[in-house]
Amino acid sequence: MDEIIQESGARLIADASGNSRDLTLGDGCLLTNGIAGPCLFFDGTSDAWSSFSGPATGSRTVSMLFRREHGNGPLLEGQSTYPYMIDKFSNMRIHFATANDNVTVYMTGQSRSCGSFSRGVWHHLSWVYEQTDTAEPNVYNGTLKAYCDGILISSSAPLTLTNTASAGTAYLGNQSNKTRPVFGCIDEVRIYDGALTDAQVKQEALRGMETGRSVRLLGHWDMESLTETNGVFVMLDQTGNGLDLEVGDGCRITNGVFGNAMNFGGNTNAYSFFTNCPVVSSWSFAGWARQDPASVTPLIAGNTYPRIFCGIGNQPMWHMGAAGDKLAFQGYGHAASQEHVLRVGLGIWTHYAVVSRMGYNSDSNSFTSAPEFYVNGQHITNGTELVTAKLIWNPGNTIYFGNNSKNGARPFMGDFDDFRFYDGPLSAQEVSDIYQGAAQVSAGADFTVASEQAALRGAASESEATPISIGLRAQTFWT
Repeated sequence: MDEIIQESGARLIADASGNSRDLTLGDGCLLTNGIAGPCLFFDGTSDAWSSFSGPATGSRTVSMLFRREHGNGPLLEGQSTYPYMIDKFSNMRIHFATANDNVTVYMTGQSRSCGSFSRGVWHHLSWVYEQTDTAEPNVYNGTLKAYCDGILISSSAPLTLTNTASAGTAYLGNQSNKTRPVFGCIDEVRIYDGALTDAQVKQEALRGMETGRSVRLLGHWDMESLTETNGVFVMLDQTGNGLDLEVGDGCRITNGVFGNAMNFGGNTNAYSFFTNCPVVSSWSFAGWARQDPASVTPLIAGNTYPRIFCGIGNQPMWHMGAAGDKLAFQGYGHAASQEHVLRVGLGIWTHYAVVSRMGYNSDSNSFTSAPEFYVNGQHITNGTELVTAKLIWNPGNTIYFGNNSKNGARPFMGDFDDFRFYDGPLSAQEVSDIYQGAAQVSAGADFTVASEQAALRGAASESEATPISIGLRAQTFWT
């Protein structure tokens, strides 16, 4: 869906397979931003339609990325009807419902309910029809399977069908009479002349959700100041994405690495959180932390695992040990945490980053994720690749900084500064750049800066190991 071309008065998207099944577009189809480059937006009007020359095929797979809007579009809003994703593709139809998110697939007139998916977020969707011959000519035994984000969500009882293969004009994003348009974005549409296996669907989903996408900054909390609204203290998200932190009474503003920081007092009221976390697959976190030496004797009895961040049900989770000598990480969908002794020390400002990268393991036919850990801009170690049940997070996750819940029992005691959350895996160079912050300037001569603020830094050489540098492959800087 990268480019709309004009040819003989028609708007087209070229068939990248080379089979000349170009997509002809109605005027209600527009290019917009997708997961990785442009995608096609269907505006929910009667002009939101596209068509292609559909082959006659028996077994087949329809695969795509789709982000359905929360409404039903101008034409179907308030109606109880069925927007069509696929119509007349070799006697196959796929439609949704306006009243709910249920999906129905028809094969030569026989319908099967094929699960549902959430609106407002990108999903990889696949519908697989597989048929086998019977003793009677033109009579087939078939099954329908539906996948959301690589996970099987529905499998039909056996079907007995006839006349499954029929060539002709097929429609994407609307019914053939253009009265039932979808309202949302479509990308990476692939149609296969055959039934993909479960493993192949998983790999298609991973490729669709991960390949070519740019890492985006979803949330940035500079910890500079708190805003009070109706008695609730808030740390604003500097990206403008609205992921503002609600902050507990056990937090206050203090001195930080770059200006101010937020102090967590170590009691249950020391917490912060944001709701409605965006759906991600691979992701990254980076931020500065200084664990208070007094946390060796926690204010909450038994709090030996104070949290840096924590999702609902500890997924994901990153916590310190009370002694300040280790970090433990549990990825989204992981069944257990991984512990790493990093000798970070107490009372020392340290920059941490974790990159959680999605993958696929063919031996177990499972999605996996493996964490990469960074300290002070340097790659320290990789965690173990673990199976995760899902390619993407569930919508609406709540993420806590400095505790495991509101008024929770795992409060952090110390300071946080410049927290950042990314949709995608940061590279080692990007982590290093975040750690370095503003561009360094030499103090060897007079200089001027154009910005309102500038950081003056230098490297501190050390003749022997200190608590700052033991166990770290990093250079120590003064600021």
